[in-house]
Amino acid sequence: MSGPPQHTVIEQPGRYQILIDGLAVGFTEYHDEGDRRTFPHTVIDEDQRGQGLASALIRAALDATRAAHGSPRRA
Repeated sequence: MSGPPQHTVIEQPGRYQILIDGLAVGFTEYHDEGDRRTFPHTVIDEDQRGQGLASALIRAALDATRAAHGSPRRA
């Protein structure tokens, strides 16, 4: 069993995008309100689902949030 495909996660205003071979295959949106960041919406292209990309995307987004703002709080 192999792991998820090699990917890159980039931050854009209000969202993180996950790329495979430079092509966007999904994103998660975020909203900042004071010291709280929420991630209300995550999408992975239908033909890329089931490969662990959503988990990898959210993990990278949370890691970046922690690095920039401290530990995220649960709503």
